[in-house]
Amino acid sequence: MKVAVFSDTYEPQVNGVVNCINMLNNEFRKDGIETMIVAPTGTGNKFTSLTLPFYKEFEVAPLPYHKSLKLLKGFKPDIIHSHTQFNMGVAALMARKVLKVPVVTTFHTLIPDYFGYYFFESEVVKELLWKYFVKYFKHCDAITTPNQEIKDEIRKRLNREVYLIRNGVDVNKFHPKRRSRIYESYGIKDEKVVLHVGRLSKERSLDELIEAFKDILNERDDVRLVIVGRGPAERKLKRMARGYRDKIIFTGFVSDEVLPQIYASAYLFVTPSKTDVYPLALLEAYASGLPVVGSEMGGVGHLINKKTGFKFSSTGEMKERIIHLLDDENVRKKLSGNARKFAETKSWEHVSKEFVDLYERTIEGFNESQYIQ
Repeated sequence: MKVAVFSDTYEPQVNGVVNCINMLNNEFRKDGIETMIVAPTGTGNKFTSLTLPFYKEFEVAPLPYHKSLKLLKGFKPDIIHSHTQFNMGVAALMARKVLKVPVVTTFHTLIPDYFGYYFFESEVVKELLWKYFVKYFKHCDAITTPNQEIKDEIRKRLNREVYLIRNGVDVNKFHPKRRSRIYESYGIKDEKVVLHVGRLSKERSLDELIEAFKDILNERDDVRLVIVGRGPAERKLKRMARGYRDKIIFTGFVSDEVLPQIYASAYLFVTPSKTDVYPLALLEAYASGLPVVGSEMGGVGHLINKKTGFKFSSTGEMKERIIHLLDDENVRKKLSGNARKFAETKSWEHVSKEFVDLYERTIEGFNESQYIQ
């Protein structure tokens, strides 16, 4: 089988979609499935691209259609998997029409909710965005998402089957045995490390985490906050942490070799995001044996239960939950063991088999005139 993988985001960007694409491709190769990445960056197939002014590390290809068709005609895919519904996603639909191959699309990011973080809150705009996505989905042969609520929302609006295929985690790479003294390189010796890993952007609500942690640091000195990642909100967040320079530490990007040590050597993981669909960083924390304190909203809230961590609905509750785990080692150890057990049920091997099964059924039932409305 040959699979063409379309995405608006790819290497050198570091985010959940890129990670998902790469992990699936690794599993596909093991099963003899050939893939081609079609994206504006990171593939060697140069597209004319532009940088978004409000998201400077993100490049988009404004007119990718001719180039992508040329690539696919040489590759001759059996199916196209689009991890986007925008520029490259539209190119995938054009390829469907020209090459007569089915398109599977995955809805990773809750864009209608993200809009308010970058521009302004508007229910009208949210509804217009949903109408766009529904129109896009009508042209696809299969639709997947890793989030149950989003699956239900799309089904309600589209009245079609939507497949729930959750993300996985590499439980061998992310493991408690990776624990080391890595934090000494950041000036941390015996202090307990509260960790966050992810893109530093408005919608992740990291300003709330920093405010809560500043309150904690005003009361005690046995703990440090380590924030791993880069993003458009980095400068603002660092300004917020001014005065706590050696206690709230921004590492920037860390290598793939070091990241498992960063996780395994921490004390607990915190994520205040209300918009994540199915956060891979949270799964990596679980696999590393970290209990999680997270927002009760969105995909974060769905992934946390009383056996693996604590949820919160306010900055004050976040602070209380963090302090609880810092002070109660017995509870932390119990949650840690449960978190690892949960992660062990979420392998990428299983996820890839779900996608391959869907690809095969979609190819078999493909009707080129179906869903074109």
